[in-house]
Amino acid sequence: MPQQTAYFPPAHAYSLNKKRHANNTFYVVSIKKLIALLMITFGFYTIYWSYKNWSVVKQHNPKYAQCNPLVRAIFSFFYLPVLFNCIQNKAKQEKVRMSFSAWHLAAACILLSISAVALISSGVFYLTWLGVLSAVCALLPIVKMQKVINYTEHDPTGWANHKFTSFNWLCVVAGASYTSLFALATFMLIAT
Repeated sequence: MPQQTAYFPPAHAYSLNKKRHANNTFYVVSIKKLIALLMITFGFYTIYWSYKNWSVVKQHNPKYAQCNPLVRAIFSFFYLPVLFNCIQNKAKQEKVRMSFSAWHLAAACILLSISAVALISSGVFYLTWLGVLSAVCALLPIVKMQKVINYTEHDPTGWANHKFTSFNWLCVVAGASYTSLFALATFMLIAT
């Protein structure tokens, strides 16, 4: 029986894909990579994700030419609805169907984040874990919007950005450390 091998596109196809994505109007990343980084960093990767998207928006959208991507990323709590709306407008231009409202997704993300912080800060064990669940659910709108971005940029799988970079691995180490400390603190809370 012949052995089957996985198909990998030729190296030149990958470099052509990278060149094509230099003109993107949003940050393309594979969904698997995004979910991994969001979960491992406990959602802090959202700040980087927002920064990368605002940086690209600033380059390609004259309306936002004067915006500061770093400020918008740090205060993404306030700017997430605007970013989601920009993504929705691009999807309409590219005729990518969205079965949801960008504003509703942004509101869900923000409200779930607020409830996560409140529940985790409560100090009550079962509420803390409800807060963790809420934090995970708060990441779902970002994943949903990334799928839309990938389709509007004609890279549904996010192939152009599917590999982990050095910065991604740094995020993994920092996120794993933070998550370990959180788990240890929760365990100590139970023990007392």
